[in-house]
Amino acid sequence: MSEDLSFRRAQEDDFAAVRGLAEQLAAHIEEPPPPLTLERYLTFYVRDHAPMHLVLAERGGRVVGMIAWVLTHELYSARACVYVSDIAVHAEARGQGVGKALMAQAKAGVARKERASLPGMCGTATSPPGNSINASAPPSIPRRSATS
Repeated sequence: MSEDLSFRRAQEDDFAAVRGLAEQLAAHIEEPPPPLTLERYLTFYVRDHAPMHLVLAERGGRVVGMIAWVLTHELYSARACVYVSDIAVHAEARGQGVGKALMAQAKAGVARKERASLPGMCGTATSPPGNSINASAPPSIPRRSATS
């Protein structure tokens, strides 16, 4: 069922959906609700030059998952690395390939950035160091247009 998903970068008006997914994640891992404010969300995930990438999965116009990641660089190996800080799938969409599709989107985003400027790639949680990440990445993840 992951074929009916679309992906895009998070925007300001996605705050409630992102916060809801973050709260579901916190409950799932038995942690208190996250102290995420709109200002911190905008600063770290949405504004131009935000340090984190936040990609949303949508199905039928509804946000059903998210993945937050940042591109890092290893000094000792001179390779680019992806660090996934959060991945969450709405409870009603679990077991339908949403998380796997989100991981593929993060890997594709890193592959695009790597081709543009960075040599090498280190492992991810699902890909140990030394394994290459598929460089046949889909087009860049778009921001939602103002009309959607």
